[in-house]
Amino acid sequence: MSPRVERTRQRALWAGREILLNEGWDALSQARVAEVAGIGRATVYRHWPDRIALLQDICTAEATRVHTVPTGDLRRDLCTELETLRREFTENGFDKVVVALTDRCFWEPELVPVKQAAVKHGTATVRQILTDAVARGELVTDLDLDEAIGALAGPLLYRHLFAGGDVADEAIARSVADFLTLRRSGRT
Repeated sequence: MSPRVERTRQRALWAGREILLNEGWDALSQARVAEVAGIGRATVYRHWPDRIALLQDICTAEATRVHTVPTGDLRRDLCTELETLRREFTENGFDKVVVALTDRCFWEPELVPVKQAAVKHGTATVRQILTDAVARGELVTDLDLDEAIGALAGPLLYRHLFAGGDVADEAIARSVADFLTLRRSGRT
């Protein structure tokens, strides 16, 4: 892809993100993305022939954008990545998109792959941190990665989305400590 085409594509993805965050789910369309991005509708349709493809790329770009680089320090890497996830939800507003996408999946099954891709990309760094820790012998060898991710992210999501409370760094640190207490390997 030429640099000019890639810049245009990125501008359209940024516009789509802004529409989702500021105008809501129903406002997202190729025509609105073209308008906000200042590009032609045909260009947007060429990249994303349907709204589902556009939404998937917006969610994937967002999930890919926000991750940290693991250092090999299990506790610190988990805390740092969960703090980054918290900021994405509480400060950057992507919680609205995740809630809307989750809700819509119940009524529009064609969105399920979009949600699955968003979860896959959104949890990729935590998954890698856990996989590497198992390989180093820091965590139990039979660790169920999906269950582990749920145990780590679940308290953050519950507190923010359902209980309406702040998710302080200290709460994340406690969740990570509790997780590690239960799942550390005896080999370390």
